[in-house]
Amino acid sequence: MAREASWIGRRTEGDVEGVLISAERTGSYGAIVSEHLAKVGHRVVEAPTPSTKRLRGKGKTDTLDAITAARSTLVMDHDRLRDRRAGEVQTAM
Repeated sequence: MAREASWIGRRTEGDVEGVLISAERTGSYGAIVSEHLAKVGHRVVEAPTPSTKRLRGKGKTDTLDAITAARSTLVMDHDRLRDRRAGEVQTAM
């Protein structure tokens, strides 16, 4: 998990508070990495669920998913973002 934090740090000159991390499935598959990044000091939010209707016919890849998640997060007001789902149960799963 330190690799992710290190990668982010190199690209942001160590600005922990100025980084907003938007991730999918922070309550399940992404729980461990989300927890680690939050402990480092980053704000981690749940990426908005993309509209399947909007994505129809465009295919599905990790790259497209990441771009869609980032764009969906960028257009939202900060006070409307959902903070990650935290908890020992999610991390253990």
